[in-house]
Amino acid sequence: GKEVFKYQSSEYYIVSSSLSPDGKTLAVLAFRQDGVSLHSHVLFYNVSSGDLDADVTLEDALGMTLCYPENGTAAVLCDDGLYLVRRSGDAEHVLTAASSDLIAFTAHDNVLALATRSYSGGARSDLYTVRGSTLSGPYALSEEPSALAISAGGAAVLSASGVTVYDTSFTPQWSNTEAVGARRVLLTDDGTVCALYTKNARLFTAHSEHSEDLTNAY
Repeated sequence: GKEVFKYQSSEYYIVSSSLSPDGKTLAVLAFRQDGVSLHSHVLFYNVSSGDLDADVTLEDALGMTLCYPENGTAAVLCDDGLYLVRRSGDAEHVLTAASSDLIAFTAHDNVLALATRSYSGGARSDLYTVRGSTLSGPYALSEEPSALAISAGGAAVLSASGVTVYDTSFTPQWSNTEAVGARRVLLTDDGTVCALYTKNARLFTAHSEHSEDLTNAY
């Protein structure tokens, strides 16, 4: 419960922040306006000393969220796509996606997932994940997700048909139609889904009533 580091700024608007997996560095996503231009910044701070290790500028990009998937690299979702920003000061624009095509996104425990509209084949949307410094996808979805959840164990996609759980290689594991109507889902590392409704929450597992095993369906 002891405070070890605090960051405040009157120069930037702070959007999101995340600790590195080893807990030694804090990455802060912030933006400020320079004249008519709006730039996002990813600031890397050493938690022990409070020193600013790097300030990486993402020009003409508005940051939405940040996660810290590995000690040297932060994943930053902006209104023009996804960036991998390294503590060395480099930034790589690994996925281009307009904000109007972004359907859902989530970040949890140093993992990030996002879904965008799909313009290829019969897919309604495409899912991408970032684990470590690797962008994986697109994984085709037959429906547009209303919410996503991500964990070390996989991903959960909530849609109008219920919830479907996938492993880390995006192989379907199980689904449950009883989750229809949920507003949000959370996913534990062991694959348990917590579906959040307006007035209550429900837990679903692969062994719950109405859960369908999908491991042999593909």
